[in-house]
Amino acid sequence: MNATDTTIVITTRNRADSLEHTLTRLTEHGEPWPIFVVDNAAAGRNFGVQAAGTRYVAFADDDSWWDPASLAR
Repeated sequence: MNATDTTIVITTRNRADSLEHTLTRLTEHGEPWPIFVVDNAAAGRNFGVQAAGTRYVAFADDDSWWDPASLAR
C-alpha cells in the first residue's frame, strides 16, 4: 500500500487540539498520505470515502494515529 492508493479520513467534532496533535503525528509518516478531515456531526466517514477516490481508506479519529510504518504494511 502506498500514498497513491490510500487516503486517511479523520472524523472530528469540536476537538481542534486533539486534531492538531493527530495531524502532526500522521505527517511524520514517510509518504505524503492524503488526509481528509470530516465533521463527525453527520455521516462523516461516508463523506470521507466519497471524497477520497482511492482504492483504500484508513480511518482515524481526532485522537488516534498509527506508527509510521503501519500504513505501508
